[in-house]
Amino acid sequence: MKCKTTDSEQKEVLCLKFRKEDAKQQIEAQILEGENIKSSEIMSYAQLDEARKHYSRWFDYNSLLLNRLFSNSDIAEEYNGMPSPPRHVRGNFSIDRNDFLREVDLDINSLKSIIDRLKLIPECDDVKSSKSEECEPDIHLIEHLCKRIQYSANILSNRTRPGKLSYKIEDEYDVQDLVHAVLRAYLKYSVQEDTMNKVAGTRSGRVDISIEELGLLIEIKFSRRPDDNKVFFDAFSKDLVLYSSWAPLKHLFYIIYNHNLLKDPEGLEKLSGKKEISGKKFEVKVILA
Repeated sequence: MKCKTTDSEQKEVLCLKFRKEDAKQQIEAQILEGENIKSSEIMSYAQLDEARKHYSRWFDYNSLLLNRLFSNSDIAEEYNGMPSPPRHVRGNFSIDRNDFLREVDLDINSLKSIIDRLKLIPECDDVKSSKSEECEPDIHLIEHLCKRIQYSANILSNRTRPGKLSYKIEDEYDVQDLVHAVLRAYLKYSVQEDTMNKVAGTRSGRVDISIEELGLLIEIKFSRRPDDNKVFFDAFSKDLVLYSSWAPLKHLFYIIYNHNLLKDPEGLEKLSGKKEISGKKFEVKVILA
């Protein structure tokens, strides 16, 4: 792979800024998401348009992830060079659908190729010399499980065996119990509902799920109507103040369940990022489920 450089700008030698196991896990999670796009029901142009929107968000995230994982942009530039699904004038639906799925498959194979080459790419010196926090792979696993929780819910809420009751998701407590059960199957840590110290002006003194060993809090919001977008925005800043009082806090996951009912779920995703309140630094991930 040739890299264009100038005398004043020299690219760093390619290396991994994270442990190989961590990088592999994150890329594998994106491959699974790509397979989900491929397997989604696309029986009309309306569904094809929705799949293309999903693909666009997925592709953009992959580009950012690859830039983050490696010391220079070589791998990300290689991935970004993959052709995008054509968005031409509607013609033959079957051909358009197959073209789209073929391009998604190319991107998935590109990510698989990157995983195959990870063993050839050294970790950066600072990664080798420092002991990375053991919890990071678990944090990424939990994030992936939370993103996929709706699929577990769909299976349990549509049981077909005679005499077996379905598990209905009717409010945030039902989602909380399901998330709790799934996490307990994967993690060795204590997973529990945690009582928070009351903070002036907040509406609640409880968080849905906490894992102290990982410094992780999980808050679950249940969408019932399009206008809940505003309700969640208004609650967000108050929740941050409340949860920042928790001493172990490093990560806050904000799960928005039934996000498809909202007017602007992607607007809530923009609330993700690094936060600092009263000197407390932590990272927020808004997860649409």
